[in-house]
Amino acid sequence: MPIITVSERLLQPATHHRIPRTQATWIQIQDPDNPDQPPNHYEVGFDFQHQFPNHMPMPGGNGQASFVFACWSNEYAGDTYTTSFVDVVVPDSRPMKVIAYYAPPGGLGPNGGPGWFVDSFSAEKNEFTQDNPFVTVEGNPQATSDANIIGEVSTAGQSLRLDAVASISTGEVFAQWVGNAATTSELEVLAADSNGVAIATYHATTSVTPPNLNVHAEEGVKILWGLIAGGDGVVWTPHGPKHVDPGWGTFAERVLRAGAVANLGQSMENAPEITRLCVNEVHAAVKELDGGVAKVGDLEKTH
Repeated sequence: MPIITVSERLLQPATHHRIPRTQATWIQIQDPDNPDQPPNHYEVGFDFQHQFPNHMPMPGGNGQASFVFACWSNEYAGDTYTTSFVDVVVPDSRPMKVIAYYAPPGGLGPNGGPGWFVDSFSAEKNEFTQDNPFVTVEGNPQATSDANIIGEVSTAGQSLRLDAVASISTGEVFAQWVGNAATTSELEVLAADSNGVAIATYHATTSVTPPNLNVHAEEGVKILWGLIAGGDGVVWTPHGPKHVDPGWGTFAERVLRAGAVANLGQSMENAPEITRLCVNEVHAAVKELDGGVAKVGDLEKTH
């Protein structure tokens, strides 16, 4: 039976915590009112739940640390949570870690000024990564360098737009930004003179957010089926069934091709790079399919 451990970590901002890491990105902390449970054995398929506190006392009593995100991981897969309640079905017999990450109070930018703590995070490893670059700050080369090298960006008098890369060295793909303004978009917007934490998290698999079809609920379009072999799909509009192909065939071909290349490349010297390229291809295919499905909404207006 797998062992599950639960713990909490406090982020360490205002330090050079990325490349190279001159100080640990986090330190271990413990809620004195709710000590971590000791490692316990659980059955595979067990619905494991844990409630982390929203705030925890800072070491030395200097205020309260605030919950940022949590992650479960078994070194093979993992998932991140933007709420302090974790609910996961134990997937297999591998040992599993469930960890909550907290941020200290006050300024998080350079020298304690207004700014954000930024980093990339592997859900599979339940740990921060040193991928460079993991983010581009649009139109701001200095902030881009600070984000990727130092791990912090200043928002003093300026707003910033962070654009996360599609995949990282572990082969995981972008899932969501977690922190003060969580979003599943690769773009995260930081307001001028604001403080916060923005962590680009990457998962072994990523869910596809259903596209907005831009139609009212009572006029909605229901996709009934799509033929993966490349034939038409069929949708049901308020005016009856209509044939449409949002790109199922192209999507399937791209994903299968990328999977085959990634598999063949595992025995090669540059296997990690090949995997990243294949993951990027799948990521692009998912976006293209989303766009094709979104166009289905236009049928209601034209038929």
